[in-house]
Parts: sequence; C-alpha cells; structure tokens
Amino acid sequence: MAATLDKIQRLITGNISDGILVIGFDGTIMYANQAAYTTLGLTEQEMIGVKFASLFFDDPVNDDFTQTVLDAVHNKNQPQKSIVPYVKAGVKKYLRVVTSFFRGTEGKAEAVCMIFSDLSELIELRDSMKTMDEISRLNRKLTV
Repeated sequence: MAATLDKIQRLITGNISDGILVIGFDGTIMYANQAAYTTLGLTEQEMIGVKFASLFFDDPVNDDFTQTVLDAVHNKNQPQKSIVPYVKAGVKKYLRVVTSFFRGTEGKAEAVCMIFSDLSELIELRDSMKTMDEISRLNRKLTV
C-alpha cells in the first residue's frame, strides 16, 4: 500500500495547478512540482539543490515573494498567507502564496513548504472592472 500511496502523492503534486516548493532549513530547494517551474519561469536544474536565496534574494522586485518564506520561519506556528507580485523576464504575475512548516512523520518541522497559485487573470479582471466602473461614473457625471 505504501508504494501505491507514494505513487498517488506524486500524481497529485505533479498534476495540480498550484506550485509547490519545499525549502530545507539550510535554504536549499528540496522539491518543486511542474507547476512551480512553470509559474516561476525556472527549470528543475535551476531550482533543485540550489539555495532559495541565490535564486530570489538578489532581485528586489521580488522582495514580497521572498518575504513569505522569511515570514514562515519567523511565525512557526501558523501558515502565512499573502498575495504578492512576482516578476520574471519582465512578466509580472500575482501569486497567492501560503507558507508553513513542512512537518515529518513525527511532527518535527523539517522544511518550509510554499504553495502558490497564479491569480494574475483574476487580478487583471478585477482591475478592468474597476476601470470600467470609473469610466461609467465619469460618463454619468458628463451627462448630468
């Protein structure tokens, strides 16, 4: 049954649209799923076994993204949730990020787990609706 459970877990993490990163306490990225590579615009070779800080801390445009990992370490007892911008190759995305401790079978914290979803389309739609509402409001003012 354990082999079947392991296979199911791999299928789930490999097929969900949310990105998953597991970062060891030494800062090394231990695991990432395909959605993480796609969303972050990086490859497996660029991420696995590489220090999180070396990939993300040098670019201040992604400070909010990197801060989510620091918040997880600082606030060990509860997941941290936020919506942050993320920029790669000039493309800006908005990610909903949840970070928390990854606990092993004995309940001991072993790493930081980061799960993120790309909300860019929803954010753009929201902003478009706000713009349309503002245009309608201004049009009403002109006709009065």
